Amino acid sequence: MKNHISYPLTIIVLVFILFSCSDQSVEKKEQETKTEAIEPQDEVGTEDFYFFLPSPIQIAHILKRSGLLFSAEWINDPAKYDQYQTRTAGLLNLGVYTGDLAYCILNDRTEESLKYINSIKKLSDKLDMSEIYYSDNTMTRIESAVNNKDSLVNFIISTQENLSDYAYSSNQLSILMITFAGAWVETVYIGAHADNESPERVGETLSEEMGILKNLIDGLESTVQDNPEISTLTTQLKDFEQKMYSRDGENKPINFSSDQIEILKKEIAIIRNNITNN
Repeated sequence: MKNHISYPLTIIVLVFILFSCSDQSVEKKEQETKTEAIEPQDEVGTEDFYFFLPSPIQIAHILKRSGLLFSAEWINDPAKYDQYQTRTAGLLNLGVYTGDLAYCILNDRTEESLKYINSIKKLSDKLDMSEIYYSDNTMTRIESAVNNKDSLVNFIISTQENLSDYAYSSNQLSILMITFAGAWVETVYIGAHADNESPERVGETLSEEMGILKNLIDGLESTVQDNPEISTLTTQLKDFEQKMYSRDGENKPINFSSDQIEILKKEIAIIRNNITNN
């Protein structure tokens, strides 16, 4: 168990991590996944609150499994890392770039993957977080195994684990939530816009991804305080959720209609482009 962190609510975060893209490996890893619990020293509030976050590689895997095809048109420019001047913008786009990297890796795009790995390195340097993302020999190992998909997947896994450890040990769970928000928005944006070899599955897959949204909103609200950028993002996400579902949140569809998909594409593009400065 990690160090105690004082938050208004008890928070348990389950991070699903995948060692490879095969169903057999996914099943094996799910059996090995452990839950990290964080209990406040002084509980405030009426009840415990639980939220569960998949890893960016898992989200991308769901999209890939549905038949999503690769298109560089829908990923964020890796050369834009220097445009993100505030810490919050940097953290959000670390998540965006991680989502893009997962998308590239699962589609065997080696050249593009290396560009995103380098952008993540440079952005983490700007944020004084290079020790989380890169050890002394990380780049050497990546370059020597650049054509090994499992090695690249493991890079995402290890950085996610390092980020989680840092967030817990430094009492900054908000870092984990903000980067995840960027990754989630980016992968949903890609899933909505990129071509799919099985178009009939798009609505079902996007509905599955949207099932994470409530936990994302709750997680941001419970861990991030006094941050205007995140307050704006949270408001946008709430409006997005309301437009996609009925007001009471009941009877959520398991397969979005073509009209709902068009609404989703428009709304997620606005949110995503606000994050990436597009």
